[in-house]
Amino acid sequence: MRLVVQFDLAYDQLKRQWQEPGGIPEQEGLALKESARQAVQEFSTFVEEFRGLVEIGGFPPGVGRDQP
Repeated sequence: MRLVVQFDLAYDQLKRQWQEPGGIPEQEGLALKESARQAVQEFSTFVEEFRGLVEIGGFPPGVGRDQP
């Protein structure tokens, strides 16, 4: 959850600084937005894979909530 909050804060800061005097130029802002979009997509894929492992109990032996 902290990752999502940090991303939101960073994105808000990007929007504030974008095209402001002394702020982030448009090309740099567009590149940052694209990088952020890719990161969010990759994180969503990771979450889905992780959720699948949790739901089917796909953790290695000795790992997980059912293990002592």
